[in-house]
Amino acid sequence: MRRSHAAPGVAQAGPVTRADHADVRPVQVRVVVVRAGALSDGLAEGVLSEAERVRARAHRRPEDRRLSATASALVRVIAGQALGARPESVTVTRRCPACGGPHGAPFVDGAPLLSVSHGDGFAVVAACDLPVGVDVEPVGRVGVGSVAGVLLGPHEPPSDDAGLLRTWVRKEAVVKATGVGLTVPLSDVRVSAPHEPAAVVRYGPRPGLAIALADVPLGGAHLSVAVVTDRQIQVLVEDGASWVTR
Repeated sequence: MRRSHAAPGVAQAGPVTRADHADVRPVQVRVVVVRAGALSDGLAEGVLSEAERVRARAHRRPEDRRLSATASALVRVIAGQALGARPESVTVTRRCPACGGPHGAPFVDGAPLLSVSHGDGFAVVAACDLPVGVDVEPVGRVGVGSVAGVLLGPHEPPSDDAGLLRTWVRKEAVVKATGVGLTVPLSDVRVSAPHEPAAVVRYGPRPGLAIALADVPLGGAHLSVAVVTDRQIQVLVEDGASWVTR
């Protein structure tokens, strides 16, 4: 993956277990963020496929439509940079791990692996040479307590809404990185306590799988990144607003 030269934020984290490797350099993860406040009706939708436009228009709120389109545009820009191609010429495929439908994580042949998260104020795309997952949720999201029953496993103590939100974002990033999405119950994934450094304690479907997890500082939101690796990860954060607005 190409190194980012303009990274306003950096976060590092390591997995629970680590094997001996000749190459112990951190795995780099590029995370591109666009805030809803940076968007306007001048969003450059010209790079999107018809399917991506339809997907964006399916959202009820105008902000959600713009964020969905923004995330799709970011995928194309990032992949195009890696391939030396114009964003509109990039072929993006999606396949749901549950139903096989044309949705799920984006994939571009020859480009870094990609993960997308958007909604309630943010559009985020992560890119890495290894399987990666990213999730973002705004601080103060209401109704978080209602998901505690499906989020927490039997050995995870209850938490306040802020702690539950942090746990939710971490677990979503993990199941995205492993490629299974919500086909695996989040209660089968155990992560460190919200006040502790991010780490995967146990990934239920494959307990021995090494997964690195990092919380990434982002004003107004909880953002977590997971990578299937037994090495440390280094997260490089970029502002992508100028890429997708006129």
